[in-house]
Parts: sequence; C-alpha cells; structure tokens
Amino acid sequence: MAKYEVHVGWQSITRTTHTAATFEVDVMPHLARTPEGGPFDAYREALQNLGASYVRFSPWLVYPRVVVPELTQAVGCEGANWNSSLLDPVVDDFMVAVCGPAAAKGVCEHPVGYSVAPQLSTIVPDGHNRTADFPADPWHWVAGHVEHYAASGRALVDSTCNQMARYAARYVGWYTNGGFQDGCGRWHASGLRYNWSLLSVLNEDEYHTPPSGGVAYTQCWDAWRRAIGKVNTNITLIGPEIDKGGGLPGQLAYAHHFMNGSNHDDGRPPRFVSLHFDLEGPPFRTGFFDALDGWLRAVADPLESYRKQLAPQAEFIMNEYIPFNNEWCNHTDGQHPRCHGTAWK
Repeated sequence: MAKYEVHVGWQSITRTTHTAATFEVDVMPHLARTPEGGPFDAYREALQNLGASYVRFSPWLVYPRVVVPELTQAVGCEGANWNSSLLDPVVDDFMVAVCGPAAAKGVCEHPVGYSVAPQLSTIVPDGHNRTADFPADPWHWVAGHVEHYAASGRALVDSTCNQMARYAARYVGWYTNGGFQDGCGRWHASGLRYNWSLLSVLNEDEYHTPPSGGVAYTQCWDAWRRAIGKVNTNITLIGPEIDKGGGLPGQLAYAHHFMNGSNHDDGRPPRFVSLHFDLEGPPFRTGFFDALDGWLRAVADPLESYRKQLAPQAEFIMNEYIPFNNEWCNHTDGQHPRCHGTAWK
C-alpha cells in the first residue's frame, strides 16, 4: 500500500479567529432559589466551575415582574417607582458566581478576559402600567404570557428612543455606579458597583426597530450610548443582536446598516457587531451543518467584506448559536416557556 505524506504550510495566514467558551444565563425561577425552579446549588456550582468568558446574562421577557424594575412608571418623574427587589438577588448570585464575593465592589477574581456580558432588552416602552395583566406570582408562567407581553410592549411612544435610553442608563447606574438620579433629581442608592465592560442593546428586533426608517435600531443604539456614557464610561455597547428571523438577506441588511459609521450620530462605526444563528428542528437534524454553511456564505462572508471597507476595527460576535435541543422538555411535562416554540439554550 502506498504511503503519502501531507505537509501543511502555515506561512500564509489568511484569517485569524478568536473564540471564547461562553454561554447564556436566562433569568429563570431556579436562579432565585424558588420552589418553582430547579436546583439552585447545581446552577451556582456549574457557573463557578465552568470558567466561561463573557457570560451573557439575559433578564428576558417571560418574567416581567422580576426583570423590569420600572414595571409601574411614575408620571412626570422617571425612575421614582424603581423596584428591583426581585432582580437584585438574582444579579448578585450571578455576579458572585462569576467574579467572586467582592463582585458588588467591582472586583472580579478571574484572569483577564473573564467577564460578563449582560443584555438589556425587556422594558416597558409604551408608557403604560400593565401589571394587572400579569400573574400575581412573579415566577408563575402561563401559556400566552410571553406573547402578550411581547406584543403589547412594542410600541415606542418616544420615537427618538431617548425615553428608553434614560431607562437603560438608570439600569446601568443602579448596578454599576452605586445608584441613579431619577427624573425629579432624587438619588436612589444601590451601593452596587459591578464591573460590566459590555452591554447588549435590545435583542432580535424585539421592539420593531428596523435597521433604518421609522424608529431605527441604530438611532436607539446611539441614544443608549449617549445616556449610558453619562453614568458609566467603561461600558462598550454590543449590537444589533439580530437573528435570521427576517431571512438571511434581512439579517445581512440589518447588520450592514448598523455597522456603517455614517449611519451613527457620531460618525463612528460600532466596536462590536453581534449576530445570532438559531436553527429550528431537532438537534443536529439533517441539513444542520449545510444551513450553517449557507449562513456563512449569505451573511458572514459579505459582512466581513463590508467590515473591511466600513469598520476595519470592528469585531464580530456570535453570541447565540443554537442547534435547538428541546429534549429537556420531555422531563418537565412541557411546563416551561422554553418548551413552547423556542429552544433550551
């Protein structure tokens, strides 16, 4: 039998890719040590021991009483009704598990590169108080709850996005700057100074902010950058957090518009451009890898060309890559929001 030797020449490097082992932590009942959730100790131990980088903390829309501190808004005095009593212990447990016991003082006891990457998306953007629509138990989930909150909370009264941005700034101030000043000038002290270097702006066009025209995502992102920069200059925003819900051409156009510095009010392209790739169907179904190859050709490769032209200093982030595994639902009788039309990440 003939023997062949293969020699690979590494002298010509066409592209270098940096990866980080990470995952997403969605706010669930077991994170709050409630009887309705799973084993909290197992979650905390796993989070402490995995050693992941840039862990994505996502307080998502399934539990609005928990994740939205301004679920009831004070008329004429933004932020006066702040109530994060349910979210604070969840954030603290998460930050302590990632960064150690002094996390609230801004100390992270892990090597350089180990960090968190929180996401802020679920808000009350329409100016209405709708707490009567939600179950009294903040951790109780019922079918239709997610859909109702998402559908009824998408109309932005303030088309400049400044109202939303001021809320985002209060949120950041509360968790990273020791508190915030409400719309009437009163200081709300938290004593928290978590070290957040990154923050994702919204999620997957959740509030119908198209890439351009009307209430544009880029316009909202700029408003957040201005408002958050007044309370914390160390945070770099991530966006547009768009998936392929509008099809691959739609995802490409959305991200392309966002990364063009001429579309931003300061004329500067974003530092990071984030994308999602979610594939429906059973895990690793036939065609999964073909679909991924198709995404690379239709979205990633053209965006790389645009990046070289428009934003050579920008970096791409794939912070949702989901092969959809719902088999976990078989052990919960399907009584969990992740078992209804979406995946366990």
